[in-house]
Amino acid sequence: MQPILTPVGARLCAFAKGMMMASHVKKGDLPSKTCATCGRPFTWRKKWAKVWDEVRYCSDRCRGMRKPQAPRPLR
Repeated sequence: MQPILTPVGARLCAFAKGMMMASHVKKGDLPSKTCATCGRPFTWRKKWAKVWDEVRYCSDRCRGMRKPQAPRPLR
């Protein structure tokens, strides 16, 4: 099995590497983050293994409702 590489550099995603070695991981042992929009905690998902460092929102709804960035000044 090939190691999972993150898109930022060629670092191994430490958690994904651990997932390949363990056959079963308890849900309580999964890493978690806080959603940037709603503030609720959410846990790691397998589909986020390669981009976990970049994940900021718990759902598509929160990603769509994200706070707008400040407008850039006109030159």
